[in-house]
Amino acid sequence: MLSLAKEPIINLVTGEILSFELLCRPRAMSIQEFFSTYDRIDLWGRELACILYGIDLQKTFRSPITMNITLSSLSFFLKTNLTWEGGVEIVEWGPKTEIDLAIATHLLKERGLMVFADDLKLSEWEMWRDIQVDGYKVRKNDVEETLLEELLGTQKILIVEEIETEEEKEWAKEIGFRFGQGYLFNTKKGEKNNAKKV
Repeated sequence: MLSLAKEPIINLVTGEILSFELLCRPRAMSIQEFFSTYDRIDLWGRELACILYGIDLQKTFRSPITMNITLSSLSFFLKTNLTWEGGVEIVEWGPKTEIDLAIATHLLKERGLMVFADDLKLSEWEMWRDIQVDGYKVRKNDVEETLLEELLGTQKILIVEEIETEEEKEWAKEIGFRFGQGYLFNTKKGEKNNAKKV
């Protein structure tokens, strides 16, 4: 059984909601176990179940959503005609696969989906630098000066994750992030990770 947690992505200046990230939460195992299979087809099946439920759930609140897709499952996803209002967050975990990120990003955008590089670290910047994504998501503890300078120079949507306090929110604004996500906003917006079961 699965559930989906709905986390708002907030404009740090205005407080407005940009979109919601829908996060898959398996019931019978940990998230790490759920996504750590080395069978690409099995992983895609698990991700597909989350995506289909997310598309269905979006109909109930009519807001843009983002959902995660692993690099490993991206080629399977591109063989479907699935789309929704919002975007995808491409994450690198899962079995390794060869995929042309530039072409994949272009195909996702042709469907009307925004594309974000998720959990970006300085060590991954070289891979993403020339890919025409709409934005980047960085965990607060992964914000390094060199990476920050590169990201601010892109003029793309920058989202800092794991904001838990007002002080962290102010810090993120001061260093140049316009959008944020984290526990602080979940509780403020009354979301409190209200998970829906499927």
